[in-house]
Amino acid sequence: MVHPLTDKQKQIIQTAIQLFSSKGSSGTSMQEIAEYCGISKGSLYLQFKSKEELEKNILIYCAQTLVDDIMKVERESSLPPREMLQKQTELILSHVLELREYLMMLLKEMAGKGHDGLHKELMLRFQLNTLRWFRSKVIALYGEEISPYTLDLSLVMDGLLSAYIRLMMGDMLKPGIPEMAAHLVQLLDDAAESVLRRRPSPLLPESQWLDLLNKNADPHDTRRHPLVIMKEMKQQIRSIPDLPPPKTENALDAIRMLEEELLHSPPRKVVLLGMMNLLEELESMQPACAELRELFGLYLN
Repeated sequence: MVHPLTDKQKQIIQTAIQLFSSKGSSGTSMQEIAEYCGISKGSLYLQFKSKEELEKNILIYCAQTLVDDIMKVERESSLPPREMLQKQTELILSHVLELREYLMMLLKEMAGKGHDGLHKELMLRFQLNTLRWFRSKVIALYGEEISPYTLDLSLVMDGLLSAYIRLMMGDMLKPGIPEMAAHLVQLLDDAAESVLRRRPSPLLPESQWLDLLNKNADPHDTRRHPLVIMKEMKQQIRSIPDLPPPKTENALDAIRMLEEELLHSPPRKVVLLGMMNLLEELESMQPACAELRELFGLYLN
């Protein structure tokens, strides 16, 4: 989770993405960005203190937009794990295709001047978060018995997806996105079936694999997404013994309103706090509510 952007900051970022895509970051000045946004250069610097800060926020914005869309799919608890992963893979491919020109510019400029500290840090963080996410997906698909092979299978999925994306960006691969996503998940199934049948010794023990992920984790990235927490809360509410049906429905409605409110920019404080107060009347919900309140502090402050 990152601090939510204002509408003006989003406008600046979206305008900068368009300009960078056509002219490159080095070929676009802050003055040009301000003019295209219809604001003064001074107003632009009030939102982003430097071009480097703007570039960093563009990368974070692109990643967070993708994460938010992926988490919306997590809300659809009726989807079985395989169908959910396929749908989320389609989202990843669609986002890349939408940002194709910008990403190609970024890769070209990074190749020309090398990986600076900012890009290296953000890319490492994104890579590790991606592997953590793939690990959770692998376990959801194949159960705990797959745990010794989660590193191998996560790298298989990540490597295949990255390779397909590079081919797609270079116009060398043009199948439909749903077909590509289904093919990738099928290849993951084939790899999982193979290791579970052969039971080879993992290249890296699971304990070392988890140490690698945890050692390089950004403490801010350990926070769960609000939509994941609220999905769990809905399941907990339905399992509370002797909770009268009207109270059950009221609590579920409160969570649905919170989910919808997070789509507003910015969310309304009165709605967030009102629904949280209602949920906190259920004692078993208080730990999850405390976790949500911490996350909502990013929006309310």
